[in-house]
Amino acid sequence: MSKQMPGAASVVKSDSPRVTTQDARRMTSGWWLLPAILAAALLLRLAFFTGYFGSDEVTYTEQALAIAQGSWKHSDYIGAVRLGISLPVGFLIWLLGRTELVANLWALFCSLGEIALVFLLARRFWGERAAVLSSLVLTFTPLHAHYAGRLMADAPLGFFLSLSFFALFSGDRSGKPIHYLGAGLAAGFVWWIKSSVALVFIPVFALYLIRERRFHPKWLIMAAGFVTMVLLNGLVFLFMENDFWKIYRLTISGVADYVQGQSMTTDPAFYLRLLFLEIKHTWFLGPLAAAGLLLWLRHPGQDDGLTRVALWGMGLVAAFSLFIVSFKPLLFITKQVNYSLVFMAPLALLAGYALSRLSPRLAILFALAVIIPLGTLGTALEQQAIHSFVANSKAALTFAGEHPGRDVFGMTNATRVSNYARLFADSPAEVPRIEDINWLAGHTPSARPGQDASPYIAYAIFDRQTADWGRQGTYSRLDHLPRCWTRLGDLEPRGMGLGGRAVAALAAASALLPGNLGRNLSTRLDALAEPRPATVFGIGPDCPPTDPD
Repeated sequence: MSKQMPGAASVVKSDSPRVTTQDARRMTSGWWLLPAILAAALLLRLAFFTGYFGSDEVTYTEQALAIAQGSWKHSDYIGAVRLGISLPVGFLIWLLGRTELVANLWALFCSLGEIALVFLLARRFWGERAAVLSSLVLTFTPLHAHYAGRLMADAPLGFFLSLSFFALFSGDRSGKPIHYLGAGLAAGFVWWIKSSVALVFIPVFALYLIRERRFHPKWLIMAAGFVTMVLLNGLVFLFMENDFWKIYRLTISGVADYVQGQSMTTDPAFYLRLLFLEIKHTWFLGPLAAAGLLLWLRHPGQDDGLTRVALWGMGLVAAFSLFIVSFKPLLFITKQVNYSLVFMAPLALLAGYALSRLSPRLAILFALAVIIPLGTLGTALEQQAIHSFVANSKAALTFAGEHPGRDVFGMTNATRVSNYARLFADSPAEVPRIEDINWLAGHTPSARPGQDASPYIAYAIFDRQTADWGRQGTYSRLDHLPRCWTRLGDLEPRGMGLGGRAVAALAAASALLPGNLGRNLSTRLDALAEPRPATVFGIGPDCPPTDPD
């Protein structure tokens, strides 16, 4: 028997039967299952690696590269001071080199790590079959696989949030204070990644406090771990910028203004729709998790492990749906599709539990015929959605490189793709720049010495695919472009991955379906396979600037 904390007997509950010799042999015999699932997860994530989109990954990577080079960039933008991203990514770049794949390793490792946590928890609670099914559900949830290939905070956020619950459950199983400390440290590292998320999810632990109906010293140990990480974060900023309260100040300042100023929804039902109606990102995760929840509701006190997971999952969904950021006016927390990664682990556990109640043959059939193929298809679609969005921006960068000596102007995403490419280039100065197309309103470009012998002093690229994204200005609409610009043709999209081939094959197959079903599906897939055109305009020396007013 493991040694427990004094007085822990009334709190620590057994979440699985005592391990017998036969159980130990069974667990040992399946040692290859977790490595096999992680290998499948790695293959899926590398095959449909996403890479650049143009959002905060540019900011994260720029900060990480600065740290890798031994410098520290001061910024008051919250995305630039998330040390839980910039420090690990910076270390990996310093260790392995400056490439996009290396910069993405932190998100990839965390995605795989969360799958491992789900496997280990499910095996502990319900056995090997549930462990395999739960981890497969998470592995092949399209959104989870997708964000393993994005240089964003979401995969690390999901991992450390899940790690905090994993450590808590381990502490309740063993009674060892080190596990409770680990739970607090993991929760504290969430503060290093996204401080606002830490403020939202920490109250979920109160559900376990209410369930136990008494205060226990373990909560103080967890609190000590959390506070330690918050203090360490503050000390870093005190040492580097003489501002101990920087993260706290940036977190609480202007939250309501931020929510009001964004187009993102605050609808409390957003995540329920994502899981049960608009299921392209999660497929059957929502319905299967609901089935596991219903099984728990039938006998809520019968399975302690299921109770823990149900509280974990329901608590996070409720917190990220109903958390109030302002009372005057009443505003709920901002909702985004990627934020749902924070509760995918417990939902995958509930789903795996529900599937494990089926007969072994039926569960295997469902995994092979539904979870794996649909998850692979969904991940391909996720990749293609991003690649299609940025394909014209990448083509614009190629065009700029082919026309030295002439300024090239483009949409916001095109300017950011040039900045992003410069981050990883061996010679950043050789990467062509793309300037904001809206600068041309009220300004006249000038030709620079170079090899381009065309009669145009500059080029402007209007990308219909990204025109509604990013900074808006005078030239954000096609009908506002000056008449003196000469249309030269459309760019050939670049940078499509394996997902593009999958979408093209689906579009061809859907055309064989009967009637309107085939036509509608084929039309949608064709739009995903090929982005809307990006048109190149030549700007002559006699073309006057347009008054932005």
